[in-house]
Amino acid sequence: MTFLTLLLTFTFVANLPLKFIKSSEETTILSFNNIKNGKNQLYNVNDIYEALDLQNYINNNMIKFKYLSKFINNFLISPNNSIDKSELSNDKNKLLRSNLWTELGLIVEDNQVAKINDVTFRKLNYSNNEIPQNWVKDFMSNKNRHYDLTLSFNKRFININELNKLILNEKDDDKKLILNDLYKFQEFINGYYTNLQSSFYSLFDDFIFFNDKQSKIDAKPGECSEQSNDCSADLKVEVLKANYVAMFANISNNNDILFNDSISNDLERFVKQTLNYPLMIAIRLLENYFVSYTTTYKKIINSQLDLNNEDYKKYNSTRNIFTYFTIFSPFYGLWSNYTYYSGYSFDDLWFNPYSDSKIDLYSQQNIFMPYVQYNFIIDNDGKILPNTYDYFISPSSYIIFYLIITYIAIACSYWKFKRISF
Repeated sequence: MTFLTLLLTFTFVANLPLKFIKSSEETTILSFNNIKNGKNQLYNVNDIYEALDLQNYINNNMIKFKYLSKFINNFLISPNNSIDKSELSNDKNKLLRSNLWTELGLIVEDNQVAKINDVTFRKLNYSNNEIPQNWVKDFMSNKNRHYDLTLSFNKRFININELNKLILNEKDDDKKLILNDLYKFQEFINGYYTNLQSSFYSLFDDFIFFNDKQSKIDAKPGECSEQSNDCSADLKVEVLKANYVAMFANISNNNDILFNDSISNDLERFVKQTLNYPLMIAIRLLENYFVSYTTTYKKIINSQLDLNNEDYKKYNSTRNIFTYFTIFSPFYGLWSNYTYYSGYSFDDLWFNPYSDSKIDLYSQQNIFMPYVQYNFIIDNDGKILPNTYDYFISPSSYIIFYLIITYIAIACSYWKFKRISF
C-alpha cells in the first residue's frame, strides 16, 4: 500500500510542472504580424494550442462525425477562400458556402411562390422608405387596412426524407460517408432540443434564397389612390427575416416591418412549416462550430510570430526547460506512454451542443496523469508550422532512453562487482 501511495505521489508531482505551465499560459499573449495588412493580431497561447490540436484530431480522424468534420474543416482552411469568422456572411463567402452544399446535393433549385392574404401591419414607421407613405399614415391613424403578401424563392434545402434517398442513391463513397455523418449529426442535435427551429431562429440568415424582385406587399383592390402609387411595395428579405424571428422571440429593430397574421394563421404556418429546414439549421451550426477555430488556425500559420515579444520569450524558455524535464523525469516519461497509447474515446470528442462554438479537447484527460506535449515550431519565415503538433518526442523514446541507462548501470555494476570479486 505504501509503495502504491509513493508511486501515485511521484506521478502527481511529476505532472505538476505542466499544470503550472498551462496555468501560466492562460494569460500569455503572443503577437502576430498579418503579412497582408500589416496589422498586429494577438492570440492567447491556450487558444493557439486548441486550434492546432483540433486540426490534429480532425486530420487523424479522431473526432465524432469524422468525415463531415474533415469535409467542412478542409473547406474553411482552404487557401482558395478567405472565409473567417468576421467575414463568414459577406456576399462572396455566402456564395462559396452555398456552392459547397449545392455540390453535395443538399441545396436544390425549386421555384416556389407563396401567397399569404389578409395580413395587417403590426410595426411600421416613417423611416421605412420602401413602404408607401399613405400606408404608414393609415397605420399611424389606426386604420386597419389588410394586405396580401407574395413570397418567391428559387432554391431550398432538401428535407430529411430527401437526404435519406440521396444517401441511398449516392455512388461516390466519400460523399456517402459525409452525407451519412450529416444525417447522424442532425439526429444528434435533435436529441438536445425539442424544437430546433425555435431554438435557433437566428440562423435563418445566409441560406434563404429569397427572390426580392418577385416578392410583393399588395394593397387590397379598391384601396389604392388614384395615382396608384400606393398599391404595391417590394417585400425585402429583411422583412421576411424580421417576421420569421418574431414568430419565436419578441425581438425587433427600429426599422423592422412586422405583420399581424391573418385569422387563419397563414403566415405562422408558412414560417413554421414551409420555412422549417432542419438540415439548413444543422449546417449553420456546423459552420459556426468550426469557423472560430479555423479562423485562428489560418491566422497563426499565415502570420509572422513576433519572436522578440517578451511573452513569447517566456513561453519558449519555459517550454524548452519543460522538454528537458520530461526527458529526465522517469515518472513523466513512463506514464506519458500509457496516456499516449491508451488514447481517448474519440467518438465522444465533439462540440458542446449548448454553445455557439466550444469544444473541450481535454475533458478526458486525467489531472493526475502526464500527457505528450509539443512546442510551437517556427519556420524560416517566422510562422508556426501548420503541422507543428507532429513535432513531439515520441513516448517510446523515453522507454528506449531508460532501457539504455538501465543497461549501462547494470553493465557498470557488473564490471565493478566483477573487479571486487577478483
